[in-house]
Amino acid sequence: MVQLPILHFIHVVAVITWIGAHFFQLFTLDPSLKKVGRVTEVSLLSRLFLRFNQVTGLAAVLTLSSGTAMAILRTWGSILPLVTSIWGISLIAGLIIVLVILFVNLKPSQIRLLSNTSMALLLASLILALERTRGELSVFVQTLWGLSILVGAVFGMGIFLLGFIIGQNRVMIAIQCQKILEANIQNENSEEIITLKRLRRRLFLLTIPENLFTIIVLAAMIYARYLPG
Repeated sequence: MVQLPILHFIHVVAVITWIGAHFFQLFTLDPSLKKVGRVTEVSLLSRLFLRFNQVTGLAAVLTLSSGTAMAILRTWGSILPLVTSIWGISLIAGLIIVLVILFVNLKPSQIRLLSNTSMALLLASLILALERTRGELSVFVQTLWGLSILVGAVFGMGIFLLGFIIGQNRVMIAIQCQKILEANIQNENSEEIITLKRLRRRLFLLTIPENLFTIIVLAAMIYARYLPG
């Protein structure tokens, strides 16, 4: 089945990009920004975070879509269920909305509305898919391999959904930085910079569970790799 190697390649590259970006931000970007001046930090973040969202968001979409397609191909031998079932259509619609958020210039209120809509569609897709495959899952999780794959998938979806909140926070930081630059604000006690500090701290706190989930997914997938399927 020629589709599987192609999907596997896309999946691996997307996962490396997505997960690598998480660790880059936590262990390289954030510590480095603490050592530069406020003007440099604001200038970088105003341009960096919107692009960062696009790269990590696209990688997340490719990870989820290719992983789902591989699972469907292995289970049913065809990707038709992805476009003929309610859960599959909900998944596709949710991912398309994510791409719109990433690559269309939208207002913050529009981003929040579309993010909430996409999150609702993806959660509905997950619930419907679990209901549809309840019988198969009851057998699937009886093996350590199947249980590891399921744990990785669940926490992977958790990272994806948490990414919505983190992505919105990055957009808010970029917008706040643009305001500071346009007004040439340098007073550390100004309302604008205090707001920026609060957003930056919130982002840092959100990346902690995101990276913990990432470690769990990596451990589950590596563990499953060396178990008989």
